[in-house]
Amino acid sequence: MKKVCLVIIGMLLLAGCAPRMAVKKDYDFSKVRRIAVLDFEGEGSSGVVDMFILDLMRSGFDVVERSRISSVLREQELGGAGRLDPATVKNIGKVLGVDALLAGSVSQFVPAQKRTIYFALGDTPVIIPGLYVVDKGDNYIVYATDAEIGIGARLIDVETGSVVWAASDSYRGLSTDTALQGAVVSLVDALKSVFPKEKNN
Repeated sequence: MKKVCLVIIGMLLLAGCAPRMAVKKDYDFSKVRRIAVLDFEGEGSSGVVDMFILDLMRSGFDVVERSRISSVLREQELGGAGRLDPATVKNIGKVLGVDALLAGSVSQFVPAQKRTIYFALGDTPVIIPGLYVVDKGDNYIVYATDAEIGIGARLIDVETGSVVWAASDSYRGLSTDTALQGAVVSLVDALKSVFPKEKNN
């Protein structure tokens, strides 16, 4: 009985970790064969695009080279994904030869941090709940805090300029990179789940 309760609790915890997702009704995802990943917005977004490209490719997607996207956006005199109207999206799709654009933003960025607490020799150090001890000496303790990253992403059909898939998730990790990667992997898995079976194999 105890084992069954632990399995149920574990399943509930995993269900709570699923990203929030919305999908355009009756959209044919099988026609999306090639994707361009635009620069993401928000603090801490510099490494997000490369992580998305890597994970999309691992999941079987055909992804356009990032430098080509930057060149096309410069030609269109666009800085960020927020300025893309349907006509521009269609034009970019045609130039890049893609079926969809992936855009988004980092909505929450709390990097992992280390904090050193000094105390007098002979004093009993105070253990702070929720922090990890990563080093300690005779008169100091170094604590680390978790990183927490929140990312929102959306897939835009280049023919219509419509958002056909959107999802957001946040992830905690011992390091900033771990949290970032966890959020990206979760979102790519969510995107992959709406594609026909052959994309999921």
